[in-house]
Amino acid sequence: MDTDIPFDARTLHFRLEGSSDQESAVLVLLTDMHIWDSAISLLKQEIPNVRFLRYGEWRHGLALLSRYGELPCVNQIVAVVIETRLAAGPFSHRCWLGWRNGLAFASRYPDRLDRFVACDFNVASTKRQVSEWDSRLHYGKTYGMSGVLANKVVATWLTADSRGSPEWKSVRETVGSWSLDEFEATAKAQYSYDETENMRSIQIPSLFVVGSEDGTLPEVMSAFPDKMRIGVSTCKEIRRSGHLPMRENASAFVIALTSFLAGTIAAND
Repeated sequence: MDTDIPFDARTLHFRLEGSSDQESAVLVLLTDMHIWDSAISLLKQEIPNVRFLRYGEWRHGLALLSRYGELPCVNQIVAVVIETRLAAGPFSHRCWLGWRNGLAFASRYPDRLDRFVACDFNVASTKRQVSEWDSRLHYGKTYGMSGVLANKVVATWLTADSRGSPEWKSVRETVGSWSLDEFEATAKAQYSYDETENMRSIQIPSLFVVGSEDGTLPEVMSAFPDKMRIGVSTCKEIRRSGHLPMRENASAFVIALTSFLAGTIAAND
């Protein structure tokens, strides 16, 4: 089921799929609608009693963040959709998978979630990160989204072993489909942030997932569980993947996620 929600002269697009049971658990999948294309069929097989709600925050959430300068805006929109459009009552199990908006939501509304999962991120912006986004934005403004920029982004996000694969082509097409305005809003939202305290304040079980070949992030994220004040958290490294483990190694990603939801974490593959 696809749902369009009018908001501030925009249309926010959600997709609900999976179990038809209106009281079943909901797994909220953020970032980009199509980032989850490789994993969603496996997730439906492994946890058929769950509903999956996809929301493309790269196109809407970060653009709104850039305009309003705060995270609660998007989080409240999604909260309303979850609690008024999907079921008559509260959910018994809810998991949010996405990092910045999800992290802020988990820290602000712990009673609305049972689990939190975040993939491939720095908890605070870095000079190198800002420089990389500046460079991408320059290429987008100079050459357009679908040419040089799309090639550079996919070469950064996926490993060399994936070059020329269907996943490589699909991610390249996704980047090329963004408008320059959407991409610029996303880039500027990365320039200056520090979510350390939000992460430390999370009081529910949390899973941090990182691709083994995603630059320095495996080392950075492996330290995250020690930064948490309360609750149980762990970091899972997905081998043979870069910045998008849910695309490059979907089977390993799904194993890590479903094991976490079941209360256990499988050993590294």
